[in-house]
Amino acid sequence: MLRIIDGDTLEVRGDGRILPKDTVARVRLLQIDTPERGACFADKATARTTRLLPPGNRLRAERDVGLTDRYDRYLLYVWNEQGMFVNESLVRSGHAEAVL
Repeated sequence: MLRIIDGDTLEVRGDGRILPKDTVARVRLLQIDTPERGACFADKATARTTRLLPPGNRLRAERDVGLTDRYDRYLLYVWNEQGMFVNESLVRSGHAEAVL
């Protein structure tokens, strides 16, 4: 985990499993949506994601059918080091909406 870009977008270094090894890539958390930068509550959503995925920590990711979106971000489900499903946690805490 390198950095949080916003509430539902991260920057990570690939380990060779899903993302190419040692490649820095943007990841979009699948099936959720947080407020965009500048919108109400965007800072709170970004702060919550940062608490769940502190930079420097490892994460576990799983992909769905489509690997990337039209912006070349990787679309992934993400768990933090404590095993918490981050995508779901953001929805449950009210920092994101589920998008199915």
